[in-house]
Amino acid sequence: MKKIFQTLLMTLMLASVASAQLSLQQIQKAKAMVAQNPSLLNTPQAKELMQQQGIGSTSVAQTKKRAPEVKNIIETAETKPSDENEQLKSKLTKKIEAAGEYNRLNPLEYMDNDQELYRIKSQSARMRHKKLERFSKTFFKNKNRILPTNITAPRDYIINRGDQITLWIYGATNKRYELEVNNQGNIDIPMLGPVHVAGEKFGEVKDLLTSYLSSSFKNSEVVVDLGSFSTAQVTVTGYVNAPGIYNTTSVASVKDILIEAGGVSDIGSVRHIYVKRDGRTVAKVDYYHLLTLGLEHGDVVLHPGDVIHVPKAYGLVKIAGEVSHEAIYEIERDETLAHLLKYAGGIKYDANAKQIHVIRYDRNSQIIQKDLSLNQAKSFRLKDGDEVYVGKLTPVTAKYIKISGNVLYPGNRQLSGESMSLSKLLKREIKNGKLDTFFLENTDLNYAMIKRIDKDLQPKVFNVNLADILNGKEDFKLRNRDELIVFNKLDTAINPFVTIEQAKTEQEQLTDVNLTEEKRSTILMKSGKYKFVEGMTLKDLINLAGVKSAFDTEKIKIVSYDNKHKKANVKIVNFDKNPDYKLTPFDTVYLFDFFQTNPLPMASIIGEVVKPGTYEVGEGMSLARFIESAGGITERAYPKKCEVIRYHVEKGERKKKIFSIDMNKTKTFIVQAYDEINIKRIPYWSERQMITIKGEVKFPGTYVIHSGEKLSSVIKRAGGFTDQAFLYGAIFNRVEIAKMQKESLKRTLSKLKEQVILTGLMSATSKTMNPLDIGESIKAVESLIKEAELLSPKGRITINLKKDLESFRNSPSDLTLKDKDELYIPSFNDTVVVSGEVMNPSAMTYLGESISDYISKSGGLTEVADTDHIYVIHANGEAEKASLGSFLFSSHSVKVKKGDAIIVPKKLMFERGIDVISNIADIFYKLSLTVAAMHTVGTF
Repeated sequence: MKKIFQTLLMTLMLASVASAQLSLQQIQKAKAMVAQNPSLLNTPQAKELMQQQGIGSTSVAQTKKRAPEVKNIIETAETKPSDENEQLKSKLTKKIEAAGEYNRLNPLEYMDNDQELYRIKSQSARMRHKKLERFSKTFFKNKNRILPTNITAPRDYIINRGDQITLWIYGATNKRYELEVNNQGNIDIPMLGPVHVAGEKFGEVKDLLTSYLSSSFKNSEVVVDLGSFSTAQVTVTGYVNAPGIYNTTSVASVKDILIEAGGVSDIGSVRHIYVKRDGRTVAKVDYYHLLTLGLEHGDVVLHPGDVIHVPKAYGLVKIAGEVSHEAIYEIERDETLAHLLKYAGGIKYDANAKQIHVIRYDRNSQIIQKDLSLNQAKSFRLKDGDEVYVGKLTPVTAKYIKISGNVLYPGNRQLSGESMSLSKLLKREIKNGKLDTFFLENTDLNYAMIKRIDKDLQPKVFNVNLADILNGKEDFKLRNRDELIVFNKLDTAINPFVTIEQAKTEQEQLTDVNLTEEKRSTILMKSGKYKFVEGMTLKDLINLAGVKSAFDTEKIKIVSYDNKHKKANVKIVNFDKNPDYKLTPFDTVYLFDFFQTNPLPMASIIGEVVKPGTYEVGEGMSLARFIESAGGITERAYPKKCEVIRYHVEKGERKKKIFSIDMNKTKTFIVQAYDEINIKRIPYWSERQMITIKGEVKFPGTYVIHSGEKLSSVIKRAGGFTDQAFLYGAIFNRVEIAKMQKESLKRTLSKLKEQVILTGLMSATSKTMNPLDIGESIKAVESLIKEAELLSPKGRITINLKKDLESFRNSPSDLTLKDKDELYIPSFNDTVVVSGEVMNPSAMTYLGESISDYISKSGGLTEVADTDHIYVIHANGEAEKASLGSFLFSSHSVKVKKGDAIIVPKKLMFERGIDVISNIADIFYKLSLTVAAMHTVGTF
């Protein structure tokens, strides 16, 4: 563990925050340094790095990996853009998001090849290739229509057959008429007759009808309107997405029909659309006026039979890059690039007016590249297929000095000429000579860095002393795009701190690992690190941490670190005499718990007191008072004497002396630290002991017994046995025997489990053992184990009772009783139980027959019965094994009595001659007998 810790720590000390990988040679060197100077492990730098990395000072096992400040951006992105620039951008974005905004300043942070390539290449204004659409395409995607009922008919609208004219007459006369223009071109006005209107302008018809009706209906107002329009059929031809015949309203325009037709095709014209009527062109439509200026240029209301023709565009030009609207634009003959850029919304604010690139496909024979400025675009005439790209301004074109780091206003500063002195820049930035108008708090004025891309395009760095620059001792000439980097002192060194903790042993520190900060110290409100400031004293630090219990003011340990020689210095300071002891950066202050360094004298007391234990010993405390501090003596306490053991050191050895103290002199005997006091019990004082008798006695119940009383005595006190008492099956249980049986059963099960595991391993590699037989046998053993684990031993002792208590008295079964003994006398039992591997396990009437008779009555043995291990468990708790071989079930076999049980276990299919298997079989049969005894005659 020590080697691991040293290696990890030195790895941290050698690595930076963004930590590049260390070589094996570096790690070996680190280990050698620690081996030569172990105090390196206690330096504040080491502790700081350990804390940053989540490594505790007490155990490397508690190490928590610190999430890296900068993620490894070389990992594969979830999406893999095919464009090289996009891939690099995606990787660098991950790095920026992970780094955070206010991390330690690192102007020379390492970047791998991908990152460095992106940083450099991102400064170039590379052409972006994207799929462009026709400038007018989105216009024709809009399927909204204006309902004819919402259209007000223009005065020059030519009335057609099928139009509906609405007349309202109100005032002295109120009438409303909806009149459709019939095939003769007339409308029939009631009471007035037909009026011819077809082919006439709506405005003229409206005036005529208003005048005519007003004269006919005196004192009334007349309103004339078109209620609905007739339909018109027009034809669409040329380069549209859906040419054909369209039925529309007689007020539809060209754009309405083109929208119905899905717009023009990819090569169709939107600037030269013709409307033909009766074989002649009546209108030419240019929708660029509508799309760019909002003016409807040439659009007309269609007439029935009109033809809309969309020719192929004269030319199509792609415009991309730094323009307001990238798209494919249609050009007219001799149209200039400048004119088309207006349709594209002009160039953007950050476009480079000197970087306009045109790719031209000349006569299907060559590709020509032309580079223009915005001024040249005014006279440059475009051709079909030209591709125009407007470049972007790059930082390279700017003149500036960049300021970054620990300043109020980082950013770029104007550079009017080719160079500027650093002193001039600082004087311009620092207002009224006040440093805080430019620099942030804690600025390192003794060191700054200037980064430059030199004339040979290679990066270089220079360091300067800002204090000397400001004092006029030196200067530095800045060039275009130089970067001045100002450091905070915390960028170049660890923020100085002091630490205060409660002094603890290594074991206590290990115990504290899972505790909260508040619970780790019993004497400090908040232990840990505090910022160091010049002039900080020991009293300041203790007051900051807060004290919640007494500490030893006579000895405070302060560990200071000599960074130059990499050594630790330890001082013991008396706080009472020197509370204003000056602390230095990275000091660690350890406070000792007063009661650990000045432990209270303690003594222990056992025996007949209310609360035996260890208690504090006061100055001059008498034995009588000490006994009272333990709750006083009990009624069982011996009233004459007590015993005190006292320890002392003699010739370097601890020795003891025993005092026998009269109880009437305890007020004068003074207790000392480490005394051991024993308050004795009155001789022959014992607790009440009882025995429980159940079953077939005349007075069953619980009886109090005296020391040495026999079983026969209690049976007599219980009135003796009843006539139904089955004495042969009597069960006598004892608590201490039950405990022994429980431990024995536990050991047996543990050993059996081990043997089963070992057998399973052996069967997997054995060539002679049958895996199937082994598997079945192991299942039988495991089933028995589960059944045995549920047993609860009762502690049965086998006894043989007699009806005649006089003859029973003083027999081997007339036991001396103990507290909590139990005796159960069952009623008469004239059955025999046969269980285990027989065809029909059951209980049957006792007939004085042999084992074979009872097994036969149970259907005989099963195929897996083990005839070598048949047992008879007698009703009195004794067990006998039946005779073997050809003498099995003969006259020499075990005699079966009333209440007995015959147990036929299952045969284990294990190979003979293997020690492990023999052990399993032996334990298995013994355990089988135990379980059977429990279920039959109550051993458990």
